[in-house]
Amino acid sequence: MTSFLISIYGFRLLRDQFFPLLMLALILPVWSLFQTPLRELSTIAGDIGPSIVGIEVLRDGYRLSTYGGLFDVEPACSGLGFFMVGALF
Repeated sequence: MTSFLISIYGFRLLRDQFFPLLMLALILPVWSLFQTPLRELSTIAGDIGPSIVGIEVLRDGYRLSTYGGLFDVEPACSGLGFFMVGALF
C-alpha cells in the first residue's frame, strides 16, 4: 500500500499522511494472529513476576492461582492493545 502511494503521489503525501496510514494499518484484523502468543507471554510474566518477589503462583493454562485469589488471562487482556499503542511511540 505504501509503495503504491509513493509511486503515484510521492513522498510528500506519505509524510503528511503517515499517522492516519499507521492507524489504518493497526486496526486491520491481521493483528489478531498475535493474540495467542501475547496471551501466553502475559501468563508467563504473571507467573514469573510474583515468584521473583516470593509470592507463590500456580499456573494452569491461562489461569493463575495465588493465596489471594484466582486470576484468568483473558484474550482481551493479553496486551495486544498495549503493544500496538506502544509501537506508536
